[in-house]
Amino acid sequence: MTSSHRNEDLGLTHAYYTQIINGLEVANGVGNANVNSEGKIISVANAFHRNPAPPTPSQTKTASEAVTAFAQKLEITDIGNLVTEQSPDDPNAFTVTGASFVKGSIPARLKYFQVDNGQNLRRVWDLQVKTDQSR
Repeated sequence: MTSSHRNEDLGLTHAYYTQIINGLEVANGVGNANVNSEGKIISVANAFHRNPAPPTPSQTKTASEAVTAFAQKLEITDIGNLVTEQSPDDPNAFTVTGASFVKGSIPARLKYFQVDNGQNLRRVWDLQVKTDQSR
């Protein structure tokens, strides 16, 4: 469960889920369940990937390469000297430092994203970038 909240007026608890495949979150693989005060599920909906999980690819862009691609897309030429550190607690979470166009560090998380109307999964980087322009 990603999160939940209780609506006292309706007497419902709304629970939200994020799909995980091969240890990676599916960024657009979300679901929810609504439970009444007696604990009975009254509705469920999801946009989960339904095809067999793909094998984990051996190669993907690094977090630093993703940050570089992001900067290039914004036509930023002075990228800086990027350094990537992997989280000791999560093999899919990284921190990129040294980017000249941001304040502080860039959290980066490897995820899947459904494409082709949910038929396929693509590995992507979820970057949390606060540029100097977003003060």
